[in-house]
Amino acid sequence: GEAGPSRAEPPPHPYRSAVTELASQLLRSLTSRCLDRPDDADAKGLLEEFVRDLLLLLGRPEWPAAPLVLTLLSKLLCRRMERKAEVAVSRRDSKDAKAEREEQAARLLSLDLLGQVLAAVVAQRKLHADAPLTFPDDKDEVDEAAQPTDAGEDATCVCGRGYDGGFMLDCDRCHRWFHGSCVGIEAQEDDLPSEWFCESCQLSRAVTKQRTTISRLLSLAEGGGGPSEETVDALCSEEEVTKQLLLNFLEASSAEPAAAASAHALLLCQWHFDASEQQQPGQGGAVLCRLYEEQQAAHALRCRGPHELRAAHARSVPLLSRERILSASRKLLVGSALLRRLETLLAYVLLMLKEPQSSARTKAIRAISGVVTADPSTLELAGVKQAVHLALSEPSIAVREATLDLIGQHILSQPQCVPIYYEAIVKRLGDVGISVRKRVVRILRDLCLKEPGSPHAVDACRRLVSRVVDEEEVQKLALRAFHELWFLPSSGEQLSADESAARCKQILSVSSRATRQSSEWLRQLLRKLVTPPAEGKASLKEHATVLRVCGQLVSQLKESLLQLHEAEAEAEAAEA
Repeated sequence: GEAGPSRAEPPPHPYRSAVTELASQLLRSLTSRCLDRPDDADAKGLLEEFVRDLLLLLGRPEWPAAPLVLTLLSKLLCRRMERKAEVAVSRRDSKDAKAEREEQAARLLSLDLLGQVLAAVVAQRKLHADAPLTFPDDKDEVDEAAQPTDAGEDATCVCGRGYDGGFMLDCDRCHRWFHGSCVGIEAQEDDLPSEWFCESCQLSRAVTKQRTTISRLLSLAEGGGGPSEETVDALCSEEEVTKQLLLNFLEASSAEPAAAASAHALLLCQWHFDASEQQQPGQGGAVLCRLYEEQQAAHALRCRGPHELRAAHARSVPLLSRERILSASRKLLVGSALLRRLETLLAYVLLMLKEPQSSARTKAIRAISGVVTADPSTLELAGVKQAVHLALSEPSIAVREATLDLIGQHILSQPQCVPIYYEAIVKRLGDVGISVRKRVVRILRDLCLKEPGSPHAVDACRRLVSRVVDEEEVQKLALRAFHELWFLPSSGEQLSADESAARCKQILSVSSRATRQSSEWLRQLLRKLVTPPAEGKASLKEHATVLRVCGQLVSQLKESLLQLHEAEAEAEAAEA
């Protein structure tokens, strides 16, 4: 039989055909104009200012296009960094050295800008990790007639001070009490709100409102039948509720109503596209699409109506403070395409570390440094680990020292990263650069001071011993490290019992492997410590502290020896 008429392809979604395409065209034009003329200060400055502005707007709900534009821009920058091979061949044929230098300058500028984008993105991720938007648990029934001074009432407020005799008001849902001054409501105000909800309960109200709306839409889709709890729960996730809170904030924004309306429309368009693309079981994606369509139509109607209509709607929906709405915006940002591409973007920076030009490698290290400084936990990322190990093998002493300085600044705050980088760090104790060896000594000293009882601390002390016969600068630093590790208390003027025992254990562990000749440094250090300083009040005070600590260590060593002898005697008696 004849084939039936072919089904017409559905038109492309406006988010893809209009929003994304328009942004892509704009960025292609801008980057082509600026990167093709990297020596033009005005063109370069234009692109740098554009990126700087985008990064300032990242995470702000009024500018929802920033993540999309940065995602597209990062792709263009990565493509420009990839152009090395094809350009090298064409330049070799034409022998156009000037054009080749310009292309290299464009690639380095792209690397600089990509490094800035990466640092800003991981900074937003860290802000979300440090202060996430958390949804409260359901509250039990409470006494609505209670006062903040009544037994069992929670009057801690957000400041934690509790009741201080001043004006307080309680949340009409959880009945926790808050100082009016802490939540921006004064007792003398003529129009005290008849109903007031704290921010935690605003989140709970948002969840309730979302469940009501989704249940209604599901009932319509199923012909009046009641939806299952599982389906409602899936469509009322924290992510979906957070989206509604952002829309509420934009609806209530009065500073720039036109800009807020545009942001509102763009967010709904983007979410509608995501919902239409996702593969949710049952009616999930279709219900969310219908929800966003309804919200856009209602918002457009309110925008055409009087201001009072918009104001009344803003008063009826859950609203968060500026600080919490930024947390909500970051909550959605961490699941965006921009954050999902983080490892991919780092891989492009890693490729630049393999470039023959030292300028490219230096800029790549600077980009990695910006990322780690913005969020030290990125030291665990595979791309960062590879970059650090490559940088420590860099021919330039300055680059190796800068890399060690970066690790030293952050590794102690990330103890889980110590095993990852420890071997690479101690390997640099034999570096040809004196400044590099000195930096390693400082890192190992700080590691031992931070965790004196760890296996890495004992091994670090043993390795530091090898530096006491180094160049004079390194030798002084190593001896000073042992001075601080063993003979100065971490606080006060003497060691605690546990601190004394830990240091003795460390001293015995290090000296047990030393021969008479290799332990000469320790005898020299002890002679120097017990010799009174020539002058200086501070030096005399430190000398007295050192002598006191030495006395404690000697007593602890005696105790340890006695315990050892007793254990040996008991073992011999048991054998007999």
